[in-house]
Amino acid sequence: MKLVVAIFLSFIFLSLAAYSQSIVFENLTVDDGLSQNSVLAIAQDSRGFMWYGTQHGLNKYNTLSFKIYNNDPADRTSLSSDYITSILMDSHQVLWVGTRNGLNRYNPETDNFERINLGRPQTANNQVISCIYEDRENNLWVWCTEGLKRLDRKINKFSPVQLPDSVAGLYGNNTHVLYQDHLGTYWLGSSAGLTQMTRQEGSFTYKTYRQKADQPNSLSDNYVTAINEDPAGNLWIGTLHGGVDLFNRSNHTFSRFLNNAGNNGPVNNNIRTLSVDKTGKIWIGTQTGLSILDPVTHQFVAYKHDPDNKNSLSQNSIYSTFIDRDNTVWIGTYWGGINMVANHNNTFLTFQTVRYHSAINNNVISAVAEDALHNLWIGTEGGGLNYFNRKTDVVNTYQNKVNDAFSLGSDLIKAVYIDKDQHVWIGTHGGGLNLFNASAHNFTRYLYQENDPVILGSEILRIFEDSMGDFWIGTQSGLLAFRRNGTQLRHTGSPLESRIGHKSVYGILEDRDKNLWIGTNKGLFVVWYASGQLQRFNSLGNQFLLSVNTLYLDKRNRLWIGSYYGGLAMYDAAQKNFVVYTEKGGLANDNVLGILEDEGNLWISTSNGLSKFNMAAKTFKNYTKSDGLGANTFNINSCYKLDDGEMFFGGFNGLTSFFPSQINDNNVAPPVIITALKLFNKPVPIEPSGKILTQDISLTHNIVFSHAQNIFTIDFAALNYIKSEKNRYAYKLANFDKDWIYTTIPSASYTNVPPGDYTFFAKGTNNDGVWGGSRDFAY
Repeated sequence: MKLVVAIFLSFIFLSLAAYSQSIVFENLTVDDGLSQNSVLAIAQDSRGFMWYGTQHGLNKYNTLSFKIYNNDPADRTSLSSDYITSILMDSHQVLWVGTRNGLNRYNPETDNFERINLGRPQTANNQVISCIYEDRENNLWVWCTEGLKRLDRKINKFSPVQLPDSVAGLYGNNTHVLYQDHLGTYWLGSSAGLTQMTRQEGSFTYKTYRQKADQPNSLSDNYVTAINEDPAGNLWIGTLHGGVDLFNRSNHTFSRFLNNAGNNGPVNNNIRTLSVDKTGKIWIGTQTGLSILDPVTHQFVAYKHDPDNKNSLSQNSIYSTFIDRDNTVWIGTYWGGINMVANHNNTFLTFQTVRYHSAINNNVISAVAEDALHNLWIGTEGGGLNYFNRKTDVVNTYQNKVNDAFSLGSDLIKAVYIDKDQHVWIGTHGGGLNLFNASAHNFTRYLYQENDPVILGSEILRIFEDSMGDFWIGTQSGLLAFRRNGTQLRHTGSPLESRIGHKSVYGILEDRDKNLWIGTNKGLFVVWYASGQLQRFNSLGNQFLLSVNTLYLDKRNRLWIGSYYGGLAMYDAAQKNFVVYTEKGGLANDNVLGILEDEGNLWISTSNGLSKFNMAAKTFKNYTKSDGLGANTFNINSCYKLDDGEMFFGGFNGLTSFFPSQINDNNVAPPVIITALKLFNKPVPIEPSGKILTQDISLTHNIVFSHAQNIFTIDFAALNYIKSEKNRYAYKLANFDKDWIYTTIPSASYTNVPPGDYTFFAKGTNNDGVWGGSRDFAY
């Protein structure tokens, strides 16, 4: 058999539009297969693999697994040291790896390394590499113990760069940094200041900047650790103790940005990295956290580890940052492994019970409402009522107190409603209907009688005030009608109460034509305003008896019904019937619990995730816990859209919030790479004179098996790192498989394949379901 591999790679650059406090950090550690948690260097190679250098080993990552490279004293083609200090992929697609014991060049064909001699023979094997840099003319520079070296590509040899004695601090094992700006000027950072190196008529001139105590516009600290330019060509300098400096080219002075009380500056003054993303933002890694700098406004935003937030930075001591080709940001920490911030960073926030700062007191969220001050009233199942002041970021809690008739009637909240006069009404389980008294910060109870077993078992499920001034209360045993006069309620005893009967009322709303809709566990009812007639719908088309969870009226006056395992339905007023959408059409789950609307989309909470429904295209996009939701299961009618467009959905593991405009799709088609070949479940080695693999499988185009070698496995990967657990795959062996085989595991195993010529095809999706092109691979 002959197997041919042809892998075609394509990459699309996208921009990250904005950053906010809601950045989600994903994390990789030794628990995921990383060799060691101190990540000191990061790079991406030409094929899309990510490389991480640690204190103990070099790691190649393919979204699914790590391949670890270590020093083997008996193998000269292994790494010269396990302690990785720097990694660079140059413009010639060569991967360079610096260590505490020399420089290495990776050979992708043989998947091993060549050790590079940088110095005199007697010092060649103990060079500490502190910096590898490629300039704008594609010259390669390496800073090692002996000093600065430059690669002469014509003879493929490194030569020393002779620096004047006046430029101090340029030798030894301390941190060094080299950068060439857009004008062609080189900048050298060391423990003895910042040196400007300018080419003039074939040689260099030097000027060194240092801190001067009597000059506040001098360099803030003499130990320079990082140098970079923003898109406008401004030069930024990171220091060991003096924060970040901005160089003023016109007068050769520095503006200092320090972490001082009351000042706008980085989260810590010990700066280790400066990386500029494709939007121009500067990612600053420090000793105690991450800062993102907007170089236009000079504003810093800080991010630190929060032990109560799984989506926060994993650890604060940052040693490396890297922006990959898709503008995904990788952050290496000293103790917490790797952090990743995706370009398409779906900014779902989850408010949950935490120990270390003010927060909601219960994670089962049953109701949400916004008052006139734009603060939130949050009902919980067991924690009572939470009042979240969004300006002060403080949560006040109201709960039931035994023998206090003015406390909340029950801690089991079922509904929160704010009427036209801004009175806050709370429906409870077992505690009646409660009115919040804003002046006294206590409650008045309605529909409540002490020690009444019927009341103690009853629930107020829905509260609604219509345009006619009727105040409707939905309970688990029927509908109640009142008239409200301020905070006083008068029971009107509407005939509708008896006509609805003893049903659980979960939805009440009025459309623009003043028709009143009531959703119950045993059908949907409507009182037609024009005729005063009551109509009952027992089913959605051919669906079974309709049990309504929620009702929603969109901007076009269309009624949407979320039902209990009956899906999503729209009432078509013209046809007087229902259009139904279910899981078969892409809905996340048929138990629809809440509905909100943005520009052109419905957002639908279910028992298995959140769906975005494009009403024009009639398509669904689903989000789950892996996208940042607190959990996949939401609570009935626990949703609210604020005046500024922010949406809240409550569930059984907190309150999820987001701005729909910030939930972006990843449209980058991922490249697919063949990662491994196995025969009889054993890896096939690379052998110069081997009969099967003479070079790495990812670079191999033709494979020939003997007739007996007919049980084999091909592993592959779709190199999309954004929520890679959502990647999906398909493969087909032409002339053997009739159809594509779709799978969540990128591995294809074959047994008893008869002699012949075959072509293996593999493709994969990204996290948003975008397929990469079919990668053909024939044998």
